Amino acid sequence: MPGTLIMKKKLLVIEDENSVAKQLRWGLSKEYDITIVSDAGQARPLLASGVFPVATLDLGLPPYPDTPQQGFELLEEISSLAPNTRVIVITGNAEKKNAVKAIALGAADFCAKPIDLKILSIILFRTFKIYELEKANRLLQQQTSQSGSLCGMVGVSPVMDSLKVGSHDAARMVIDPLRKSEKIRGFLRGLIYGKNANYYYNEPAE
Repeated sequence: MPGTLIMKKKLLVIEDENSVAKQLRWGLSKEYDITIVSDAGQARPLLASGVFPVATLDLGLPPYPDTPQQGFELLEEISSLAPNTRVIVITGNAEKKNAVKAIALGAADFCAKPIDLKILSIILFRTFKIYELEKANRLLQQQTSQSGSLCGMVGVSPVMDSLKVGSHDAARMVIDPLRKSEKIRGFLRGLIYGKNANYYYNEPAE
């Protein structure tokens, strides 16, 4: 509809290299509402606010930009600061060990430098989809646990209780394999295809 305001999805970019930050703002701002910070100290309160579904995290942050120390420390903190935020780690093309470690620490995926915006856009699309599915799962579990009902029906019998448990299990069956497959996919994409990762990832449908 004419005049309809479309809200962009919020994306937090944690990146200390000015040239990379400019590249991401230029290439992604049409799709996302981007906030850029250059170090962990600036990132922590924004992550804790809970308003960013997805963040990109450069592992090489001040005061030790030549090592992944600060990036790994912040990634570990995110599990408590912003447990629902999905993180895409930005790492050097030759740093596969760091990418594997980042995924083990909870990163949803990774993107190698130099950044291919087409590949990163696809990774972002998929990561936001994971976030949305996880959010729907949390809402379902919250509604059924608080109200004791499923689809408006009061669950007072063993049969209804089993249905409620089944709904939780069904949601987890959708979410957990998807989360794991995305992590495996991200690892294999970088390890096997490298810069030809767009061969592995299909473009998202419009």
